[in-house]
This record gives sequence, C-alpha cells and structure tokens, in this order.
Amino acid sequence: MFVYLGLGSNLGDRAAHLRAGISALKALGTVLALSPVYASAPMYITEQPEFLNMAALLETQLSAPDLLAGCKRIEHAEGRDLSSAAQRNGPRPLDIDLLLALATHEPDNAQVAVRLATPALVLPHPRLRERAFVLVPLCDLEPTLIDPRTGEAICTLADAVRDQPLRKLGDLADF
Repeated sequence: MFVYLGLGSNLGDRAAHLRAGISALKALGTVLALSPVYASAPMYITEQPEFLNMAALLETQLSAPDLLAGCKRIEHAEGRDLSSAAQRNGPRPLDIDLLLALATHEPDNAQVAVRLATPALVLPHPRLRERAFVLVPLCDLEPTLIDPRTGEAICTLADAVRDQPLRKLGDLADF
C-alpha cells in the first residue's frame, strides 16, 4: 500500500520533531518521497504557535489501522499527549495524519484508492479539501495525485485554498 501522510509540528524544535517522525516512519515501511516544509497558521484553534508542515509518501505492508497505530506510537514518542484530556486541534510536538492510501502507486487512478470509514480512521482524510497546509505539500510531492472522492486533481484543490497563510521554507534537510 502507498500512503500519503501529512506531518506537522508547532511545539519545541519543530524541525527536529519532523525529522524524528520521518526517521521513525522507516520502521513502518519505506519512505519514498518528502515534500518541502511549509510554515502555516494554525486552523480551528488559532491562539497557538505557527506550524511546520510537510507531506510524505510511504510504501508499507501494514494495514491502514496498523499504520495509524504505528503513527500514534511515533507521535507519543515525540511527546504528544494522546490522552482524552488532550485538546483536539491544539498545540502538539508532532502530528501524523493518514491522508490518502493507494493499493498501487497510480496517483492519477481513483480506482486504486483505499477507502475506509471506522470510528478511528477515515480514508481519504475527511478534511483534506479544506487545508492548504495539506494540499500544497501533496501537490509538490505528487503533482498527478487526484482526490478519489471527487476525481479532482490535488493541485486544483490546492489552488482553491491558496488564500490560507502558507510559506514554503525549503527541504527538511536544510533545517
């Protein structure tokens, strides 16, 4: 399975958290590609520090629920509070979201998209279309990728949210 992940951090050494997250993902599969890093304003709860965001493409043999569990372990190892007392959409050292999954690496073929709807995980990610900090890095990572729900190109969706504050900073290796 080929999974597009969104990574973000807005606490502590944000670049170090992203690097640690990418490094830890290698235990869950093969990291095939990384987008540039972007700085973005927080959404939903705006009174918190600015985020660093990026996307990654991971090839894995894990099921989507097992991959999610692995990502949660990585987040926790980086200091994220995953308890029920944690503030949803609040500040966090590392966040890893499963955005889209494909059974085969055919980013322009909606027929190979993995679709899942459980209480813990929905694929494709339900808020994918509203977030520039997700869409723009995905467009950089895979320009031919389409939204399997609508058949629209991810880059077209990214153009529709370009009014959201987002600054391209460069490659993670440059931080």
